[in-house]
Amino acid sequence: MNSAKIKVLFFGNKNCSYSMGGYDFLQRLNLDVTGVWSKNRNEKIPKEIYSWKGDFIFSFQSYFLIPKKILDNAKISINIHPAPPNYPGSGGPNWAIYDEAKHYGCTAHIMNERIDNGAILKVKRFDVLPSDTIDSLLNRAKSNAIILFYEMAQDLFINGKTVDEFILENNHE
Repeated sequence: MNSAKIKVLFFGNKNCSYSMGGYDFLQRLNLDVTGVWSKNRNEKIPKEIYSWKGDFIFSFQSYFLIPKKILDNAKISINIHPAPPNYPGSGGPNWAIYDEAKHYGCTAHIMNERIDNGAILKVKRFDVLPSDTIDSLLNRAKSNAIILFYEMAQDLFINGKTVDEFILENNHE
């Protein structure tokens, strides 16, 4: 892929330095990046975004629930989620602490019309410490999520790895 021609729509959280870092990284890769920023749950996506068309959509720490109409405007839509597949949703750290889980992590997956439902592209796991709290676990998941984002962006846009290759490598997830 010629990165100068790749169009990316990036959904991020305006109050998250990791979101800002992910957006900045995509720009440094010389991609044509459009950023859409949320601050709170239940915000509406700006109307002009519905007409965007391009190659990739990334969602990183965004509060937006991205409708199928927008997802259909990209060839590939990827969410980076600060929880492993066995703890989807925003309450993942709570359940991991409650279950006394040994491992936690973050997930990159294809977005579809259902929340946290698409094919898994990559999972990054780490040990849960005996002293971890809900907040510390979530903070560590977010820190690992930005690393996962950087690794995936590098693989996709520099190393030429395909989404199908990610899916095949992680079909056990």
